[in-house]
Amino acid sequence: MCDHLAFNAQVAIHRLEDTQDGDSLACMVDVHAQCAACHHPLLFALPLGVNLLHGATMGTDGTEARLVARIGIPRQPGGPTHFRVPTPEDIGL
Repeated sequence: MCDHLAFNAQVAIHRLEDTQDGDSLACMVDVHAQCAACHHPLLFALPLGVNLLHGATMGTDGTEARLVARIGIPRQPGGPTHFRVPTPEDIGL
């Protein structure tokens, strides 16, 4: 059984036309990743499909994350702006 200790990733960035608000150039970032040893793919937990203006989605098999990014004027991100990874003590280990 593989411990999945190292990973490989492929990232493709696609420039899109100006967004509807006109303040920056939108890009779509496609991410694939897998275990470096056994090549088992990472599966993403995102909504299915493509959303060019907001949020993140995944491909139909769950192995591709499709992320929206912008180049241009910085904007305040929507939604949560941080996350916390629980420590082993937090989960009783």
